[in-house]
Amino acid sequence: FTVDIKAKRHHPNIDLVNPMQAKPCWVGDKTEVELKCTNTGGDGGYKFFCERDEDDEKQEGDFIKIGPFTVFPTEFFLYSGQTISIYVYYQPESGGVHSETLILASDDETFKRYTLKGEACMLDMEVSSLDGRALDFKANPLSTILFHTTKPNTER
Repeated sequence: FTVDIKAKRHHPNIDLVNPMQAKPCWVGDKTEVELKCTNTGGDGGYKFFCERDEDDEKQEGDFIKIGPFTVFPTEFFLYSGQTISIYVYYQPESGGVHSETLILASDDETFKRYTLKGEACMLDMEVSSLDGRALDFKANPLSTILFHTTKPNTER
């Protein structure tokens, strides 16, 4: 007689935060955040993909560069109970809130969408007066403003 055997493994399950929030930074600066995740399910392999095929086709190596974000590693295997660090780098070239979507696929043919979020700040300063005079280059050219010689760490 024949006995049918059906094997089924425990599904892997990781506790990676969503959204993956980058630290705020200045435009042109760069921040890094380390996100730890633990596999609370069965053993499993994982891989990040870009949501848009055209972004995915540009990727090389073991990191994903999408918009102002870079994510590393993009592919990993976790045994049950094992923890790994996912690094998110954020290097914005424009101010405001930035958001991108990645897909994390598992070798058990499941996937989940993750959002990368970051906020870039810009400082825009304007001098309106100097030494009590309105800063109007026609009426008060810089040559009429006196800058005294200074020495660091001294009082005047």
